[in-house]
Amino acid sequence: MAYKQDVADEMRQTIKDFNYNEDGINIWLGYINIDKSNYERITEEIVRDVESLLICANTPSDNTQNINNYLGRDNLKVENLGCSKIKSCQCKNGKIQKLK
Repeated sequence: MAYKQDVADEMRQTIKDFNYNEDGINIWLGYINIDKSNYERITEEIVRDVESLLICANTPSDNTQNINNYLGRDNLKVENLGCSKIKSCQCKNGKIQKLK
């Protein structure tokens, strides 16, 4: 998870954690839009919940954390506005749903 970490550091850590070769890695970046006037409201806990929901809903093959149960906040919605590999999703009333 990249919270208060630059993209290059996160890439190096991910390559090391998963023993990847740097060639052919695809990276999708996003941002959390809570309140455009106050980005300080984006806490580490919110970033963890978003990451957990995305992993649980999309089940990436190399990521085994959070694929069976989501422990983050309820009523969280993640909208994907352009990456064909990741589905928009939400947790509503304790149930994970992929969105169109």
